[in-house]
Amino acid sequence: MTSYEILNDTAKVNIYLNKNYRNKKYSQEILSESINKFLNENKNIKCLQAYILEENIASKKLFEKIGFIYDNEKEICNDGLEYMIYRKMVCY
Repeated sequence: MTSYEILNDTAKVNIYLNKNYRNKKYSQEILSESINKFLNENKNIKCLQAYILEENIASKKLFEKIGFIYDNEKEICNDGLEYMIYRKMVCY
């Protein structure tokens, strides 16, 4: 399951996969297709962001595979945890 949180021209991307489907290459396909559909429906988006916990190596690799970049920015969110912010600029 993927979800998006829009703020102006930026969208925060979230993905959740049932444990039975993890580590089976589904994540990349699901995320890529979801992002493409989302961007086709939201032409004003210029930047995608993914907030990832430092220890979540699988998510970091997944987002890097589809073009997201970590530029040394972190944020402490409402849950009190510190997240690495990965970004991907959108070109139409």
